[in-house]
Amino acid sequence: MNVLLLYGGKSVEHDISVVTGCYARSFFAHHNLICVYIDREGVAWKVPNDLAPYEHSQKRGKRTLFSAGTPYLYLLTAGVFVRAEKIDCAVNCCHGGWGENGSLSGLLNMCNIPQAQCNVLPSAIFMNKAVTKSILQSLDVKTLSGAVATFGQEFVCPFEFPVVVKPLNLGSSIGVGKAQDQESLQKLLTNAFYFDKQVLVEPALEDLVEVNCSALRKDNQIKTSDFQCVGKGELLTFDDKYQSGDFSSLEQKVQLTKQVKEQIADYTKTIYQQLNCDGVLRVDYFVKDQKVYCNEVNTIPGSLAYGLWKKIYTKKQFGEILLNNGISRFNDNKNLCTTYASNVLDSIKNLKK
Repeated sequence: MNVLLLYGGKSVEHDISVVTGCYARSFFAHHNLICVYIDREGVAWKVPNDLAPYEHSQKRGKRTLFSAGTPYLYLLTAGVFVRAEKIDCAVNCCHGGWGENGSLSGLLNMCNIPQAQCNVLPSAIFMNKAVTKSILQSLDVKTLSGAVATFGQEFVCPFEFPVVVKPLNLGSSIGVGKAQDQESLQKLLTNAFYFDKQVLVEPALEDLVEVNCSALRKDNQIKTSDFQCVGKGELLTFDDKYQSGDFSSLEQKVQLTKQVKEQIADYTKTIYQQLNCDGVLRVDYFVKDQKVYCNEVNTIPGSLAYGLWKKIYTKKQFGEILLNNGISRFNDNKNLCTTYASNVLDSIKNLKK
């Protein structure tokens, strides 16, 4: 099987995506793996499968294009784009930006390429934190209240301090901070507006526990993963998550009650089912005083959330589940009727141009 692995992208999460892409190669090593790296300018390159993360800045490889209506790669050869391999399934490892907001998913749809992750709608919804809150509330999934600040418009904070500030369409905790008063709020908004034109402001929870849970579809059944408790009772920053070089150091030995575990698993399964998701999803929660609040939903989680599944599936098994799910959904949709016979064009052929 020709498996296309996409990673990188024009996004502030570019570097994290490269790490995820390189790590995910091990899930599909038994297939003909085709690695396409998308650089910081959004240009796609076919690169060697053994390229180390730090080597990607050298842009070693061939320029790559996709063409609507055809599931092939096109590679720049002697100044001309030439048709290369047919893609049997694509795996998107692009965090943030066009890679995660449904744009890349839409491109793959237009190229008739099966994809092993969420389609356009859930990707677009969960990229926007305010829209995510609205959807969660409609599903009776508990989440914190939030208010949106827009660049160039006056913003009056409706919450007592402290509050948390988050760019509306970013991940990896970039641009996130906690404001203790109006002055620090204004500074954080100014910084967040550097990354996004809209910013989410929500109440800050103190002494919380962050809990991650994942979901995927196997044999047409939605499965939920183990739980992972992370953090230090405070808001996790980008440096906390990635600069230390050891994310496992953030794991907490927290004894969750049976009720909390059941609530998290139920919320995770509800989100996956009601949004008709595919591939692997990771949902992040805050737990305080035995109350569960959904924080965010990741349609392309770091390392594809394998850390939450490693006690259940080998890397090969995990990869096969994702590929089988993507191909199965593609084949189901292929049987849908996409044409409708009508005489509309004939009826207007005599109209003046």
